[in-house]
Amino acid sequence: MNRITGLNAISDPTSSVTAGAVEVVLDDVESPPPLHAKRVSVKTAVKKWFILCFALINYYKAIREYFCQIRFQIDTEILRMYKFYITILNPTYRFANTLLLVSILGCSLPDLREEETQKEALLSAVEISELKKEFMYGMMWLYTDDQNETFTGWVKENYTDGEIKKLGYLNNGQKQGVWVEWHPNGLKQSEVEWNKSYLDGSFKCWHSNGTLKAFGFIIDGEMDGEWKEYYTNGQLQAHSLNQMGKCVWKRIWKINGEVCPESKLEKGNGFYIEYKENGEAPQKRFFKVGVEIKPSPTTRF
Repeated sequence: MNRITGLNAISDPTSSVTAGAVEVVLDDVESPPPLHAKRVSVKTAVKKWFILCFALINYYKAIREYFCQIRFQIDTEILRMYKFYITILNPTYRFANTLLLVSILGCSLPDLREEETQKEALLSAVEISELKKEFMYGMMWLYTDDQNETFTGWVKENYTDGEIKKLGYLNNGQKQGVWVEWHPNGLKQSEVEWNKSYLDGSFKCWHSNGTLKAFGFIIDGEMDGEWKEYYTNGQLQAHSLNQMGKCVWKRIWKINGEVCPESKLEKGNGFYIEYKENGEAPQKRFFKVGVEIKPSPTTRF
């Protein structure tokens, strides 16, 4: 039934269809939506689809940027090989980070901190005294062999009694990786990392009685991050923060464990007192803008 039929029924007096019935029928009839309504619906759907796509693209970009940042950090570590652009204050974390990096990279150079590696290196090491150290290319000192070629391999140095003194690796005539030194009594003296004959990486050294003397990190030959120093009795001697060779602050302890109240070195300026274990008088060491200076009567902090 359509609208015209209903009107005809009302106008026809012989029709059995009442006006009320017609009215009900007319209410039940669904009129087709106008054309402009369909256009609005399609436009809304397209708009929602574009909004959804835009949100998904932004989400993808955010995830991609996050993983790119992680990859950039890893690539940065790979390129520098143990160099840290950002100073991390916790040395334990930095050491763990270095070990993790080595495991990720699968570094081809064996680590002398491992006992088995030390044994293998000692068997194949060449006496470093057999090599020549020459200034080559007008820019660096390199170890060379008899054919004047830069040497690559394990090298060692012994004490006069034949005991091992130093063990390390040369790559194209330059110190590379971990080098280890021992005291004459056979105890380890130092364990440091080199990169192209520059101290670069972790640094550890011990007193001749086996107690830890100092540990920290070095970047391009400069002290960086937190450093700690100890007396021969194991007591903490100094705790400092350094930034690329410049001292930011330093705390001092006496041999008996008492904090030195006179030492005041903050923000690179001030002085600290260095206590000697051999009976010598304590020495004042002055700093300005993180660099040690010779004191003068006009020096003020």
